[in-house]
Amino acid sequence: MSLVSRMKKNRSLFWALLILLLAFGLFAYLKATKPHQPPVAVKPKVWPVQVMAVEKHAWQPITPLYGQVTAPQQVTVVAPISARVVQLPVLAGDKVASGQLLVALDEVERTLPLKKAQAQLEQAKAQLVQQQQATEANREQLAQAETILKLKQEAVVRTQQLIKRKLASQSALDLAKEAVVRQQQAVTQAKLAVEQQAARLQQLQAGVELAKANLEQAKLNAERSVVKAPVTKSGFVRVAEVSTAVGNQVNPNTPLLSYYDPEQLEVSAELPMSLYRKMLPDWQAGLGILGKTDFAGESLSLRLVRLAAKGETSGVEAYFQPVLTDASREKLEDWLVPGALVSFDLQLAPVEESFAVPYTALYGMNKVYVLDHGVLKSVAVQFLGDVKVKGQQWALLKAASPGTIPDGTQVMVTHLPNAINGLRVKVLSVTSVTPVAKETH
Repeated sequence: MSLVSRMKKNRSLFWALLILLLAFGLFAYLKATKPHQPPVAVKPKVWPVQVMAVEKHAWQPITPLYGQVTAPQQVTVVAPISARVVQLPVLAGDKVASGQLLVALDEVERTLPLKKAQAQLEQAKAQLVQQQQATEANREQLAQAETILKLKQEAVVRTQQLIKRKLASQSALDLAKEAVVRQQQAVTQAKLAVEQQAARLQQLQAGVELAKANLEQAKLNAERSVVKAPVTKSGFVRVAEVSTAVGNQVNPNTPLLSYYDPEQLEVSAELPMSLYRKMLPDWQAGLGILGKTDFAGESLSLRLVRLAAKGETSGVEAYFQPVLTDASREKLEDWLVPGALVSFDLQLAPVEESFAVPYTALYGMNKVYVLDHGVLKSVAVQFLGDVKVKGQQWALLKAASPGTIPDGTQVMVTHLPNAINGLRVKVLSVTSVTPVAKETH
């Protein structure tokens, strides 16, 4: 290769290296002089929540129940005799004042059995008098027969004495003895007649007593044929059902109508076995157990009066009596009718160191989250029942372990599906139940 060629080749390499150096220099300059962006800091997310300050009191838990109004003392009026219905001035649902007529049977038909029973009594008395006279005559005959027997026995003795003195024959003695035997038979027959008459007399005396009883029954049936509303505390009864009509011919024991006293109405409700076991100690201790409900703007209290003696697998039947006041009686009596359904809240004994929270604060019925230095902390609780706060149903709780939820602890009431221990939260507001706690526990 010639010298000129080598020089041209070296010149080309030089320019190539120079261009590369300039390019690297320019890249280094641009990199060094480019704008510097500070690193982005990643902040953890903070969840906005509402909390409530715990206020412990002796809260009274309530349990919602459903019951049915019953009339355990409902009276069914039946016809005491066979007769025609002549008066029936009431209809089902009527309020009938005490002493007012409910139903009446025909007067002639109700007095005929009375007259018949009176006549039977007079007849029985006459037969008794006749039998008493016959018995007295038989007793006199018996006395006479015994007197004659005694005389004949004395004749036998005299005849024996005469025979010893040879003043009478043996045949005379035999005749005297034969007369004694015949007279003894007469005495026996007279005694039998007296005994038979005594039995007949007892039978007729029993007949008189039976006739008297029939007469009393006839009088009672005549009285029961006219039925008036009984005297009650409320001053009236309510007709539940009318089973006949004016003009009907009814037989004995035919239902005519039924009525009940509103003061004796009860509400029966089934207590679940868990609630029954919880409530039973307070009931046995004599503590009053009440239910509360509202109707037509009136508050109604239901007092537990008795528990069923036999339970079922589902629970035990409890019976509550409405506590009516003069102010609420008129409204509530129209509502409390047999068969009506009643929903009410059963109030249990107060629980010390308990607190109320909205159900949104409860997780799994046994856990809540409290605020601990800006993060959540789960605490185990015991569910006691419900309470009414601000017109809403809240959960009544108690710390599962003493001291884990002191008074004033902030409990989260915003329900977070992703709530876990250590989750950071931000408090938006703090609520309190102080204004209503005094009214609800």
